[in-house]
Amino acid sequence: MNNKQPIPQDKIQNILEKIRKNELTLTPKTYFRLRFAAFILVVVAVLVVSVFLSSFILFTIRASGQASLIGFGPAGWQVFLFLFPWGLSTLEIGLIILLQYLLRSFKFGYKVPVLYLLGGVIFVMSVSGFVIDKTPLHDMLLRQADQKHLPPPFGNLYENARRLPPPGHGIFLGTITSIEGDTLVIALLNPMDTSTTTAVTVMVPSGQIIVQEKVGDRIFIQGKMIDGKIQAQDIKNANDLPPPPSIPGGM
Repeated sequence: MNNKQPIPQDKIQNILEKIRKNELTLTPKTYFRLRFAAFILVVVAVLVVSVFLSSFILFTIRASGQASLIGFGPAGWQVFLFLFPWGLSTLEIGLIILLQYLLRSFKFGYKVPVLYLLGGVIFVMSVSGFVIDKTPLHDMLLRQADQKHLPPPFGNLYENARRLPPPGHGIFLGTITSIEGDTLVIALLNPMDTSTTTAVTVMVPSGQIIVQEKVGDRIFIQGKMIDGKIQAQDIKNANDLPPPPSIPGGM
């Protein structure tokens, strides 16, 4: 069944009259081709930025050791939420919505339900970001930023990728410098200046096995700072974190 409505004769006559009077101008095909090419470039640019941002968000979570912090329970969750890159995530959501809107302009995108298309975009961004985060790209760029070889705004972006647990939340990050029985001495990273450390003694809780820990390991410590010593409640390995920029020996 053909549901197309015939064009009214008066409209046809109106168009023919404008053609006879040269009131209609033809737009060259080159214009439409250039317009389409520009549209494709915008879509590709938004896609590339969105994939990069998705992978960078995962990298910042890894660089701050936020996955390990969850294991500390409610206190770890509080620090996780504090360190989570909310601003970048909001920007990523905006790019995903924009990309979904742009794809709707294509014939295939227009026919796909909005929720399906949005879900597909989110899936592609997540998988692509995860794959890129597994490559050495972000770690390489972080080293370039540490050496001040990365131009702005990327330099500042990567320099802020490492974030330490904020003071007052009972979670610390440091590197073991010595082990004596149930006592550790660590080089505690200063939250306000990650290029400096403070030697701090850590009292390991009774029953906590530290055989697997060795000098040079980086660790997260949950506990209380009392008289310049940390009374530890739990300890987790943090060797997967990227090294700080200016600590001798690659701490």
